[in-house]
Amino acid sequence: LSLPALVGALARSRLCIAVDSGPLHLAAAAGCPTVALFGTDADGIGASPRDLWAPRAEHVWISRSDHRCSGCLQVRFENPACPLEHHSCMDGLPPELVWPLVQQAWQRLAQRPDPRPLSVF
Repeated sequence: LSLPALVGALARSRLCIAVDSGPLHLAAAAGCPTVALFGTDADGIGASPRDLWAPRAEHVWISRSDHRCSGCLQVRFENPACPLEHHSCMDGLPPELVWPLVQQAWQRLAQRPDPRPLSVF
């Protein structure tokens, strides 16, 4: 999709689940309820510094990894890919940690009926 078409699709969507990426930020900016998958721990340490880069809005739910990884931080996020052999920051983000965020988003959506279709990118 072109960027305008993607933003339009996200604005009409009922939920977006995405990793820290352009579409995630476009969904949040378009007002789409968004579950943001960040491989950072409770202190914000991980692949994407959640406290710096995560969208901040009441319609955004942000994940936390069970695993602390500072590989990207050690190279000051100037790496084109993960500097480690294993992606433990994202491996530490199992479905059991993400599903409650999806449920919270759905509960909030259920409180205010919305005719928009469900889309997951």
